[in-house]
Amino acid sequence: RSEQLAKNVEGEIAADWARAQADGDREGVQEAKQRLRDWNEKNPSAKIEISGPQILRRVIQLRKDRAARFITSTSPERRREVSEALQ
Repeated sequence: RSEQLAKNVEGEIAADWARAQADGDREGVQEAKQRLRDWNEKNPSAKIEISGPQILRRVIQLRKDRAARFITSTSPERRREVSEALQ
C-alpha cells in the first residue's frame, strides 16, 4: 500500500516537474524538487528518486504531444506545411 502511494506521488511530482521544465517555469521546477525533498524527509523508508533522463523523456513526450495537437488544429490544407515547419 505505501509502495503504491510512493509510486503515485513520484508520478505526480515527475509530471509537474516535466511540465514546468517544458514550459520554462523555473519556479515550478524548484517547487517540484522541493516536494520531492519534503517527501523523502517525511518518508525515509519510502524514498523517491527521480532521474534526469526520466524527466527528459516526459518533456520530450509533452513537446511531441503539443506539436501533434497544434498540427491537428490547423486546416487540413496546411497540415503538411505546418508539420514540416515543426520538424
